[in-house]
Amino acid sequence: MHFRSKICLLLVAGLLCATCPRVQSQDIVYLKKKNGDGEAKRKGEIVEWVGNVISVKGSTGVKELDTDRLIRIETAWHPGYEKGNQLIAAYRYDDAILQFESALESEPRSWMQNIVYAKLVECYLAKEDFGNAASHFLKVIDDDPQSRFRNLVPLVWTSSRPNNQQLKKAASWLDSNEPIIAMLGASWLLADQSKKKAKPTLEKLARDFDPVIASLAKAQLWRLDTVAVDQKRIAIRIEQAQAMPETVRCGAWYLIAEAQSKSKLEDEAIVNFMRIPINDPQQGGLAAAALYQTAWLLDKLNRKQQSQALRNELKEKFGDTVWAN
Repeated sequence: MHFRSKICLLLVAGLLCATCPRVQSQDIVYLKKKNGDGEAKRKGEIVEWVGNVISVKGSTGVKELDTDRLIRIETAWHPGYEKGNQLIAAYRYDDAILQFESALESEPRSWMQNIVYAKLVECYLAKEDFGNAASHFLKVIDDDPQSRFRNLVPLVWTSSRPNNQQLKKAASWLDSNEPIIAMLGASWLLADQSKKKAKPTLEKLARDFDPVIASLAKAQLWRLDTVAVDQKRIAIRIEQAQAMPETVRCGAWYLIAEAQSKSKLEDEAIVNFMRIPINDPQQGGLAAAALYQTAWLLDKLNRKQQSQALRNELKEKFGDTVWAN
């Protein structure tokens, strides 16, 4: 091969590499030390992340690490994933979706694909797009039924509802062997005429041994209240919410705040509504509904300036939801 041809090939290879995702020779997992302050680290290749266990392949074999001690990981993040996170922080969800989709096209690691799918769920929740949120959530659960992203399951908590086509899909999920999928179907159908099938499913799931499943199902059943909840029952529900896993409390807090609002406990309702956008902004439509309800209560209490500030925040962060319009 001519010298000039070799140079051309090298230049082309260099340009191709410049467009590829950054390659890191190994992953690093940082963990809290078991017996004291500080952090320990495990180097190698993350080969799996299922439930609360990260499997790292190192020179001595595969080591399973408990994520209860996880601080952070260092890996070769796809540029689209990093850009997508920046766009979420700027509330540009449509643009973030495009970046995350580009990351999926060239991301071979299944554990990393699940992280990207979860980010897409977060984006669609912010747009109150039940259909796309559910389809991406199901991809996560199909790969990892015990996923740490189960808290993003797009359940119905507010007056917003899936459409008729989506309700047909929900009926097919109702008999799933995966509890989180059965609950998704029951949640969507609970406010529909199919509630006779949905209620027994939720009652069964409320007795599940998994605290995430049981907690979500118990709170979903509160949606069946047809009369105002008295203060004694509200107090009991607050205790129940506080006993739930922290990552899945937001829906329960929304329903508690709604009950307090109906019982003219406006200040208490405001506190509990605001837990959601403060602690769980990734819940999207639910966070948007909580901001709307809080602004409405502040108006009612003649706190106009605070109410307007929340309405501005609502439009900035969740402008694609019905609550911002």
